[in-house]
Amino acid sequence: MAASEALHAGSGFTLSYSSNGSSYTEIAEVVDCTTPEFLVKEAKATHHSSPDNSTEAKPGLSETGKGMFTLNFTQSAFDAILALRRSEYYWKFTFPLKSGQSTAATLVVIGFWSKLGGMKFDPEDANVIQVQGELTRTRGLPTFTAGS
Repeated sequence: MAASEALHAGSGFTLSYSSNGSSYTEIAEVVDCTTPEFLVKEAKATHHSSPDNSTEAKPGLSETGKGMFTLNFTQSAFDAILALRRSEYYWKFTFPLKSGQSTAATLVVIGFWSKLGGMKFDPEDANVIQVQGELTRTRGLPTFTAGS
């Protein structure tokens, strides 16, 4: 969304999407988020020579949970995300700049919106729609890039 369409000046926490992971379109402001958890599954590694006749485990495959987000959209942007809800995209969360940074931190997740709803309308601005969303990762691990 263009700076002139910003919903809450100064928040700077935004959501963008891309079909190829290189060119992103900003679509919403992030009000609140719980990012996906990074998990490592347990792989059983017990064998006949396991020490002390006890079970053994090794780190297995990595996995992530779902991310939960509260987002502010303009009406046109919300209409656009509804059209994307059954498709896999690169979703980039850009964090607000910290003091002294010129490049913001980002988190990129490849996935789809498994839940969008609970719309709330801003009584002071009829163009603002606030929505709860759940993002499900489809492949790869989320990529975090620290700001600088």
